[in-house]
Amino acid sequence: MKNLLFISLITFFVFAVSADWDEGDGHKMHWPQEPKPQGLDVEFAMTMLADDWQCTWTGPVDDIHFWVSWKENLIQPINQISVTIFSDIPADPQDPTTYSMPGQSLWDADFDFALGQFERRPMLPDEQGWFVAPTDPTQPGTVIPWQAGDHEEWEQINITKISDLMQPFNQEEGTIYWLGLEIFTEDLSGVLQPTPFVGWKETDRNWNDDAVWMNIDPPDGYPDLYWTELVNPELGTSIDLAFVITPEPATIALLAIGGLFIRKR
Repeated sequence: MKNLLFISLITFFVFAVSADWDEGDGHKMHWPQEPKPQGLDVEFAMTMLADDWQCTWTGPVDDIHFWVSWKENLIQPINQISVTIFSDIPADPQDPTTYSMPGQSLWDADFDFALGQFERRPMLPDEQGWFVAPTDPTQPGTVIPWQAGDHEEWEQINITKISDLMQPFNQEEGTIYWLGLEIFTEDLSGVLQPTPFVGWKETDRNWNDDAVWMNIDPPDGYPDLYWTELVNPELGTSIDLAFVITPEPATIALLAIGGLFIRKR
């Protein structure tokens, strides 16, 4: 009877944590970078956006959760999400003009919505500002304040059970990595193009250095991998992005069950 109860508990918890992420759920990074209420949304457009995290739990990166919103509430289909995990190039402590940025690409994968490789979870509407990264990396970008009826719609994107699809990236405790994201939608001819009107949500709690962006079609004279830090040009404040790296569901389930038995004893 006890064994049956134990198996039932495992089944329940694995199912319960298999997709969406909510405040208080598990994570394996410095802390969950949750969305900032009424914060900025950084437009993807022709860019890759990236932010760093520190691993707190050695093992596979099996689940990735992040939040996006839609300019002018123009919700679009998302056909593919490209994920890249980079090593960290730290800032030079002797040079205050430097900032940390992604280094070597350690792992990358494409996730297809039609194949059920990620899920979209609508969230309650929120009044949000919009940040447009400039085409020229030397320029500061543009902040568009919230206006009634504009970019209130947002959602949580859940890429889960990566190890069921492919060999996941194995992170090591104490190491800093960068999560890079690109979002694509098929045009009328079926060719993938950068998804318009979508932005990665700002987080409410900054960690380490600023997030960065890279123009995937840089102007002449710039290298292909030219990372620019994300700073609010009006306030001069750092912009970090909202995401969570979590353990595989079975690990969360075992931890939850362990907690139940400890409390029972």
